[in-house]
Amino acid sequence: MEHLEQLGEAFARYLQSTTWTEARAVVRSAPELLNDEVLTALGRFVAQAGDVEDRKVLDAHLALLRRAREVGIEAAFADKVAPTRPSQEKIGDLVSDPVDGRPMGGLIGSEARPSAAPPEPIAVPPEFEQDLDALNRLAQSGRGEEALEGARELIEWMLRRGVPSGYPALHTGLLERLGTLYTSRRSGARAENLERAVGLFREQLARTPAEEPADRARVLNNLGNAYFDLPARDRNAPLREAIRCYREGLSLLDPDAHPLRYGALLNNLGLAHYCLPAGSREANIREAIRCFEAALRYRSAAAAPLGFAATLTHLADAYIELPTGDRTENLRRAIDCFETALRYRDSRAHPGEYAATLNSLGRAYSHLPSDREENLRHAVECYDRVLRVYEEHDDRFGRAAALTNRGLALASRLGSDRNANLRAALESYAAALEIYTRAGFPQEYAAVQLNRGLALAALTTADAAERLEEAVECLREATEVFTQEASPFHYAVAMNALGGVYRRRRRGDRAENIRQAIVGFQAALCVQTPEAAPWEYAILCINLGNALLDWADGDRSENLKLAIECFENARKVFRPETHPEDYALTLNGLGNAYAELKDGTDANQDRAIELYEESLRYRRPESAAFAYAMTCNNLGNAYVVRQSGDRGDNLHKALEWFSKALQFRTAEAAPAEYAMTMNSGGVAFRDLANLTGDSDAVGYAIGSFRHALRYRTPDNDPVGCRMTARNLAALLFRQRDWSAVLATAEVGAAAGDRLFRSGLSARRRRAEVSETALLHRLASFASAQLGEPTGAVLWLERGKTRALAEALRAGPAQRPAGVPNEVWERFRRAAQRVRDTVAEG
Repeated sequence: MEHLEQLGEAFARYLQSTTWTEARAVVRSAPELLNDEVLTALGRFVAQAGDVEDRKVLDAHLALLRRAREVGIEAAFADKVAPTRPSQEKIGDLVSDPVDGRPMGGLIGSEARPSAAPPEPIAVPPEFEQDLDALNRLAQSGRGEEALEGARELIEWMLRRGVPSGYPALHTGLLERLGTLYTSRRSGARAENLERAVGLFREQLARTPAEEPADRARVLNNLGNAYFDLPARDRNAPLREAIRCYREGLSLLDPDAHPLRYGALLNNLGLAHYCLPAGSREANIREAIRCFEAALRYRSAAAAPLGFAATLTHLADAYIELPTGDRTENLRRAIDCFETALRYRDSRAHPGEYAATLNSLGRAYSHLPSDREENLRHAVECYDRVLRVYEEHDDRFGRAAALTNRGLALASRLGSDRNANLRAALESYAAALEIYTRAGFPQEYAAVQLNRGLALAALTTADAAERLEEAVECLREATEVFTQEASPFHYAVAMNALGGVYRRRRRGDRAENIRQAIVGFQAALCVQTPEAAPWEYAILCINLGNALLDWADGDRSENLKLAIECFENARKVFRPETHPEDYALTLNGLGNAYAELKDGTDANQDRAIELYEESLRYRRPESAAFAYAMTCNNLGNAYVVRQSGDRGDNLHKALEWFSKALQFRTAEAAPAEYAMTMNSGGVAFRDLANLTGDSDAVGYAIGSFRHALRYRTPDNDPVGCRMTARNLAALLFRQRDWSAVLATAEVGAAAGDRLFRSGLSARRRRAEVSETALLHRLASFASAQLGEPTGAVLWLERGKTRALAEALRAGPAQRPAGVPNEVWERFRRAAQRVRDTVAEG
């Protein structure tokens, strides 16, 4: 009895398979279905089916089992199974936001949609019998792609020859079979194949009488699928055609008479709305959710377990991408859907679908905002399981998608060893790029390059500056594929990422880098609007606000006010009850802007402190350690600057906040951030020593600056290196430690030289000369005290020469009135010699 129940379950899985590949896998796993006694029993079961359309489907499936009994499973399914093609879950999670490493979304596509049922036996004219026999032999040959191409050419020849008018079923059957072959064809241009399929299905639709609504609905489903898959520069047009086809198909079907077909059409309609680029992203996703939930009423777990699981996964994906509502609740709904779907997907019988669901479950875990480290660990575990399935079944394309998502999850992990996680992520991306080439898979290639660029930019190793240069190249490659016209959503993601990397870039002119960052964020904001993509819009506002905080050009007060406007726009989207961590991120940026905005009082400083403290209500060290540490550091800086109240109390509060930050900003986990906080702590100790005369505070200040300089070098952080060197050299000068003053000034001056040479504008170079001038004077004085008069003169003249060169560079281009030509020419030649000397030295 138990054996019969198992066979019944196997036959049910075979009937409910959404692709012939799945059906073949079921038969492979349950070869007992091909026994004569079982086939006889199944024949009696099929004969009892009440619905005519259902009986046609059952007969066709039973005939295929009998064929497999005669010629073998592989030969019987040879003309049914299309060559494997890459999963349409193309890009997975793309990006993460350069501000806080949060994912910014990504695309999924459909798993294979249900194809039409095999047609019932039809009348054939005598002159076509030989050709149809040849088609059958090709189907049984087991020659794969070669057989499919042979079948395609033979059907094309039969249609050119002309089907007699008295055989309409044969004509429409050939059109449908040829359209299906073109839909799954590997050779030739993909777009041309699908356009040919569209033409064939349209002709079939025109030849299918209105009196056969179920047949017309089937053809409309196939036509919609072809439109759905059609590659186009503008995806809106083919997707709108797909939506029209699916809607028309639904209007022709009675859901009570054909529940499974009706559910399948609703499922496909949901997918088309999900992928539609135009219009409101929220509206499209909500319509997709409505379709998927309706489809589940007809694709029940009992009647269609595999179809039920497929629609559940699509519903879950839609909840992941829903840009509004409670983010955590949406993601938990998605996780529940995926875990339910996994109960109906077997890793042996349906490895592709099982792995795809696990892959999506990993995506959901990677997006959950709470308990980030634990959820990201779950995500990586899911992707590792996916990779084992794909490796076992030699699915290169599925493996590439899983590697991409695994890399993103690893790159998002901020705890444990950050750099080790990033290196592991880069290894995953490199493995994915061995499969996703730019020529073969441009969209996937661009997505991996985008993620790779973000991971490179996040590294804090000794060669971080070089890695940032690599990141810029990766992101530029991504933007060459993700153009605003062809892929507006991913264009915005790529431009946001590029802006984030330029903001962190350490080589080149600092002002130009920040300008490029602002250009990137503004370009992304042209696409991401608060109506179409509120979450992405708000993150971009935060990024643009941070870039404006960094921008030294223009009116500083005006830039800060623009930054405040950006953060306030983000706060309209991020509310504490729905986006607590993003709300905290917004308040932190707003606090930074007020801390910089000077009005002659401490009012703005006090406002900044209030904002930082409010931010910490939603940033807990156990769930967001690095973000918590960043706000602690900012609070410390605000108290260092604050002049009102008890000055000593302010400085002690600052040191308390720096100490909290350093619990998480360690030299091993975050060397750049560690150096930043150590420099700020040094300033606080220095000011405390000035206030109290405490010699211990002087020692703590010197030690803090020295610790910071270990990780702020002229190569990896020239701006920070010069700042800390200037602080340390000035303090050592007061201690009359001349050797240490000279050594520190040399390090800072080297950073200043790098910044000067990277300056693109004369104004920027003059600013760099001014910023480094103190170090030249301190080095000159220290050299003199050490008995090195030549060195003292060289240091002094080095600063003067550079200042003179910039003054000469900024001088008049034309000979002033009243100055003789001979004098003007001597002046020009002397100025050029000075400039050449500076350039060489």
